[in-house]
Amino acid sequence: MLLKLLIIKKNFFGEKRLIETFDKKGDSQIKEVLDSIKDDIDLFVGDLDQFDDITMLILEYKKE
Repeated sequence: MLLKLLIIKKNFFGEKRLIETFDKKGDSQIKEVLDSIKDDIDLFVGDLDQFDDITMLILEYKKE
């Protein structure tokens, strides 16, 4: 799970970082938001090998 991304330093990506990413890209297209989240995760993890899967889901509400 994204919020439980644990690295060797025992730091978590966390809800705060996820919210910051949404604040930066919240008005963008869904694909751009997902790409931005993945980029932020990659920056956070650095050179460490990915040891678990990453699953992301964004729902778009369209008010009719």
